[in-house]
Amino acid sequence: MSPRLRRRIAHFNRRFTNPVLQPLAARLPGFGVVVHTGRKSGREYRTPVNVFREPDGYVIALTRLLGVADFVRMRLDTTAPKS
Repeated sequence: MSPRLRRRIAHFNRRFTNPVLQPLAARLPGFGVVVHTGRKSGREYRTPVNVFREPDGYVIALTRLLGVADFVRMRLDTTAPKS
């Protein structure tokens, strides 16, 4: 997939898909909302995701098209309140 197409899909998701799914994601089975803070902006983001229960925890499906650098920067915040 070309980088241009990836950017267009990401833009579409941020602009249309996420705002529609976000209010529903916290209530629908198989969905959840990841709350995270931007590294540079400090802005709070809420991203709807697919969540699957496993015997020893949960698996979150990354539906965004991430680059390698994005994976390296991702880390779990264990100090965040659990809800």
